Amino acid sequence: MIEEKLENYYQEGQLVEVEIVNVKDFGAFTTTTDKNRVKGLIHKSETANEFVDNVKDYFEEEDVLEARIIGWDPEERQMSLSTKEFNLEKKPINNHKNNRLLKFKRKLEQKENSTEQRSQKKISKPIKINEEEFNQIVKYLNGKIGVLTPKAKEKIASIIDKYGVFHFTRSLEKTLDDFEIDFGVILSEQIKKDLEMNRFVGYTVSDHAVENYIKRSEKYFDNQMEDKNREDIKESIKDMCYHGQVIVETEDIKYIKYGNWFLPCNRVNNSEAETWIIKSMLTWEMFKNNMQEKADKYMSM
Repeated sequence: MIEEKLENYYQEGQLVEVEIVNVKDFGAFTTTTDKNRVKGLIHKSETANEFVDNVKDYFEEEDVLEARIIGWDPEERQMSLSTKEFNLEKKPINNHKNNRLLKFKRKLEQKENSTEQRSQKKISKPIKINEEEFNQIVKYLNGKIGVLTPKAKEKIASIIDKYGVFHFTRSLEKTLDDFEIDFGVILSEQIKKDLEMNRFVGYTVSDHAVENYIKRSEKYFDNQMEDKNREDIKESIKDMCYHGQVIVETEDIKYIKYGNWFLPCNRVNNSEAETWIIKSMLTWEMFKNNMQEKADKYMSM
């Protein structure tokens, strides 16, 4: 379309497809996506049917959307545009650290789409990433999580080869939002898990707990325990304590849940090291029902 006919090509009230090229406090600059590439502005007041504090809550560079022409100057090749009628929703909180990844993802998406359109054959497997694109991803991740090891690069390359670069970058974008690397946190979490296993605490198992374990295993879990050595049973119960979840702990009492078992423990006061004795073995359902009965009784008083 030659320039002198642009005044007939665009009219006020017309819908046009535009790309956001720059976002300022007062509005978003655009160009039409057709070959004329006419510039325009969506003013802050014409963005949405609500008070707009920050235009960046609604637009990002490279967004493509429809807008209504509310003013058109063919001599200056300038448009005034509005998106109020489209009930735009605020974008998630702007995360500027991901802008580069978003742009990179869009470029990769456009490249895959154009490749797919040119191809007359159905693609039977993901398009392999070329070296330049792969180096861009590695460079980006180096800046986010540190230098990748050769093993990590090999793993990433195999994922991209299997799922395709487009799906990889989409997943990467979502994952990085929640991913923060902090080796101190990783170490402390590992230490916490280690300590939660109670490995520095001693446990002894009463004969009564063994009897309950045998009786309830046979009744509730259909486990035949006749031939099982009692010392083996005690070791199994100790193992539950080390790997179970401590629900309540006071100076003298501790309750541990392991799977569907509930283990009440009492502190052994005459021991130099921290030691607990398992007095009984309940199923978790038995314990919950018992507590419910007590609560019902209390509430009825």
